[in-house]
Amino acid sequence: MVFDWKEFYDVGVHLEEHSSEEAYQRSAVSRYYYSCYHLVKDYFERKFHYLGRPEHPHKTLIERLKFYGDEDENDLADALSQLRVYRTHADYKPNFRKNTLRKAKKTTKDIFSLLQSLEN
Repeated sequence: MVFDWKEFYDVGVHLEEHSSEEAYQRSAVSRYYYSCYHLVKDYFERKFHYLGRPEHPHKTLIERLKFYGDEDENDLADALSQLRVYRTHADYKPNFRKNTLRKAKKTTKDIFSLLQSLEN
């Protein structure tokens, strides 16, 4: 059985709702990002070609999606890029703002909608 990457979103929601402690909130952002990263990567590989094992896979996915994609796929790449910024902030920056979590969750939902539209 293939793993459903949307389950990472569910884990993010659980972390977000379980505790307002910063570690949980930061971890929720990370789960939102990885849910989207893997879903977008799977979409890219189904539509275009195997991404391979580039040195910087997250950056490469975004760049290739913009290169090969149409306007909607460019929007998808831009949204994933923005979500990546939120994830990097949550994982590495010493100051964490609660609105980062809110924006990350909204961007995740936007990515889900874009993917659903592209898949139909």
